[in-house]
Amino acid sequence: MEADNRVTDMLTTMVSAQAEFASGRAGAFQAMWSQRDDVTIFGALGAVAHGWSEVGPRLEWAASHFTSGTWDYDPISSSFGTDLGYTVWMERGEDVFTTPLRVTHVFRLEEDQWKIVHRHGDPLVEITIPASDAAD
Repeated sequence: MEADNRVTDMLTTMVSAQAEFASGRAGAFQAMWSQRDDVTIFGALGAVAHGWSEVGPRLEWAASHFTSGTWDYDPISSSFGTDLGYTVWMERGEDVFTTPLRVTHVFRLEEDQWKIVHRHGDPLVEITIPASDAAD
């Protein structure tokens, strides 16, 4: 399969998998992940999971908090090279988060398929002034 088609197909699958995740079903999204020991997630619900033995169950746990099936995203940026790539999105849903999430996914090409190796999601916050600057 041509490299550009792999990325396009993977992103289409990811959108569908994320929509299922928003309905409480983690399976399709879990299938998109590398199952190697170096995968990581900085989930929007807190904490850090490292290695598939932690990340897989963490995804299942996180999905269990969603039921509405409402999920949408706005792509901000993405780039894919020969074996690594990333996406930066704003994600929105209705169940758990009242504000959009800033989400970065890192992908690695494994056996001719793009697999997620890292997700970082956190709530969007307004620009804040560091305390050291506020004193000026």
